[in-house]
Amino acid sequence: MSGLSLAHRNPKTVVTIPARDEAAHIDACLDALAAQCSSKRQILAVDDFTVLLLVNNSSDSTAERALARAPMLPFRLYVRELHLPASLAHAGGARGAAMDWGADISGEQGGVLCSTDADSAVSPTWIADIWSALDKGVDAVAGIVEFDPDELRLRPFPPARRLEGHYATLQAEVTARLDPEPHNPWPNHLWAWGANMAVTCEAYRAIGGLPRQPLAEDRALVAALRRMDFKIRHSLAVRVCTSRRDVGRAAGGLADLVRSYASDDLHPCDAELEPILVAAERARSRRRLRLAWGGEHDVSVLARRLGVTPRDAQAALTAPSFGAAWTQIEAAMPQLKRIRLRPDQLPLEIARAERLLERLRPGDANGPADSVRSALAGLWSTGALPA
Repeated sequence: MSGLSLAHRNPKTVVTIPARDEAAHIDACLDALAAQCSSKRQILAVDDFTVLLLVNNSSDSTAERALARAPMLPFRLYVRELHLPASLAHAGGARGAAMDWGADISGEQGGVLCSTDADSAVSPTWIADIWSALDKGVDAVAGIVEFDPDELRLRPFPPARRLEGHYATLQAEVTARLDPEPHNPWPNHLWAWGANMAVTCEAYRAIGGLPRQPLAEDRALVAALRRMDFKIRHSLAVRVCTSRRDVGRAAGGLADLVRSYASDDLHPCDAELEPILVAAERARSRRRLRLAWGGEHDVSVLARRLGVTPRDAQAALTAPSFGAAWTQIEAAMPQLKRIRLRPDQLPLEIARAERLLERLRPGDANGPADSVRSALAGLWSTGALPA
């Protein structure tokens, strides 16, 4: 199916961009959107998407620069300035305000909200790749975010940090092979980034919008979608390049993380990464519950297999959605408590994951032609974010 098909069925595709003091980056951000084309390299038409730039609590010329560019852009650009109160002047507050604005503009029927950042540049086929994923029946798309390669060459990360991306690749594959999701087939990835995601307006409204939390609002959005069984594709085709800056707008945000990674080899790895045996048990347990969900099953047998009480198992099986059921079971399993890894633990975990995957992969997936490994291996060293 053509990458333009969804646009023609539903022209209400809205790109939302929160911005604060981004005058130095906003031109490149808009230029990347202006270069959008289909998978067949056809330039998208002015009616194919709308861009909303929400400039909040800014003290520079971000809004003025964007407005000056508007007449020259091949899409409709709307710029809004506002001052968020202190309680909402954070990543979740700004992105939520931008996405809520997009949901309002899209109207009551249909619509797709795409989210990126003002210091980021989307790939030339970003919107077409999002449409392509949505055409396959998913409700949301989480793409890959990479650091600007020129900035990364000037300021590379320490070798210990480059293992993190490699391990993330292995953990994602273990999870995908132990608990496969038809709508999110391997190869995929673990991440959810506000700088590169999309969600249907229907799903966005159903979960009550973006959670207004100061940090990790993007992961909270995906978690809320999962609890209601909306389908999410973690796509490697949907890509965005972002600034590798270590002075940011939000305390504890990406810039702080980048600075700590560059200077501290012992700073914990991303919270999504965990010992591979725990990750494997998490995926196996989720699969066991998934197979039991919505069908006839002996509660006592399921409880024993999951290591929970029959009461917990029964409560999960009567939850309103599989996502809600898994949330309950996960919380009831102490063996699945999240354990943060340190970089010095990664070599051992990588070795364990590789041994596990030798058993999990199909017989023809271990040779040199294994595109799965080549597609994902070493994302950190090539510039993609591991956290």
